[in-house]
Amino acid sequence: MNPLLSIFKDGEILNKKDIIEWVTKNIEAFLGENGLELYNVDYLKEGSNFYLRVFIDKTEGNVGIDDCEIVTKHMNKLLDKNDPIKTPYILEVCSPGIDRPLKKKADYIKYAESFVDVKLYSSVNGIKEFTGKLLSSDALDDSSDDFIVKFGLGESYEENSEFEIIEVNFKNIALCKLAVIF
Repeated sequence: MNPLLSIFKDGEILNKKDIIEWVTKNIEAFLGENGLELYNVDYLKEGSNFYLRVFIDKTEGNVGIDDCEIVTKHMNKLLDKNDPIKTPYILEVCSPGIDRPLKKKADYIKYAESFVDVKLYSSVNGIKEFTGKLLSSDALDDSSDDFIVKFGLGESYEENSEFEIIEVNFKNIALCKLAVIF
């Protein structure tokens, strides 16, 4: 285990996954009380620095600087009090952005009918990369990562456009993010 990607809890060394679980467990209630939700947590090394990135989303509307500020202040107090990460790191609290990646089943449900950029691990109907409309998913059962996502492929981004429908197993999606269309 890389000691630089570890935290200590009761004398026990914990890994990157444990850091993410600790942050998630300790921040979700606060976010909910403030009309926010946890989108993702990353703990990674970039260059010579380690980063703890907390991505937040808003249940209604868009995340603003004020939202990031109140979460940063709360996280700083929480991290200073518990000191769970023993190596120096930089805390960043931010929005996942307008081209946010869809990572969880709930994202595929929440962003149904949105246009997305998709990269697949293996091609489906001869297609491995595309921009299309996220039509639906059968991602209702949280116990499995095995679900089907339906995309509409077409030449136009107009509301009533005709689409060729392709079905993709979630496990075959390397990247799916909201498309930025001007």
